[in-house]
Amino acid sequence: MSRFLLPLLAVLFVALPSSAQLPENDQIIANLKYRIPQLREAEVVIGEIAPSQFDQLHQGSFSVNGRETYRFLIAENPARLLILLAEPIDISLSSASVATLLEEEDRQMVAAAQDRHEALGRFATGMPARGAADAPITIYEFSDFQCPYCARATDVLDELLEKRPDDVRLVYLHLPLSMHDWAMPAAVAATCAADQNESAFWLLHDRYFEHQQSILLNTVLAQSREWLQESAQIDMDTWESCASDTESAANQSAVLRIEVSVATSERMGATGTPAFFVNGHFLNGIQPIETFEELIDDLLAERNAED
Repeated sequence: MSRFLLPLLAVLFVALPSSAQLPENDQIIANLKYRIPQLREAEVVIGEIAPSQFDQLHQGSFSVNGRETYRFLIAENPARLLILLAEPIDISLSSASVATLLEEEDRQMVAAAQDRHEALGRFATGMPARGAADAPITIYEFSDFQCPYCARATDVLDELLEKRPDDVRLVYLHLPLSMHDWAMPAAVAATCAADQNESAFWLLHDRYFEHQQSILLNTVLAQSREWLQESAQIDMDTWESCASDTESAANQSAVLRIEVSVATSERMGATGTPAFFVNGHFLNGIQPIETFEELIDDLLAERNAED
């Protein structure tokens, strides 16, 4: 909402002088500026006014300084102008019809979530995971090592895994964003580490988020190498070739797998990071632990009811 009208959400009706016909544009503008003082120094232009779908009401719009445009309904007698903050809502359906439609929407949402869950399960076979392998709830996380919101989300996920060790399994999937310069080489380095040892992947995962503010494009591989040499049980020469030699088959394979992960995220409807699919149910962006737990409890209750 515009800086002109934001403080005046409650002022939806603008009274106009009584008239047997629609007021002229100049009269409408004068009344708008009188009733809404924030408009007095602005350029207000009235658009075309035409009959609406509602009896005895016309519809139109006005623009403010050539930028914001607001729609309205206008009555002839008494002369009143109603500024619309949203599209009119059709309320002609009966309560029973609404209940039936909502039930069908719920069925469709459950079916769509199940389809996403199964598709992600097939795609994510062998991907790095934390938590019980037989957990009834799987969270597929599309993430970016350079994303600050993803770093904050790791704290929530760590707490969730600690609180619900038997219920939840977390699978990490790559979605390095083009706006982040070292996210892709970090994803490649982590993928190359995972090819040898899953614990090496999680070591880099944790270090990237822990030291996110001090990592640069020209230091990410050197820092990754240093962290892996400290505690990871992997062949460093093999990792080095995979992570940095763009001509090697291992590097090209890692890049391809990440690109497929990005394409998969887009197909699932994730456009940013972090993005979560909890047994196929989409949660967009960083979420409090209560949101995860509420959804998990609902899914477990549904599972128990089916059993």
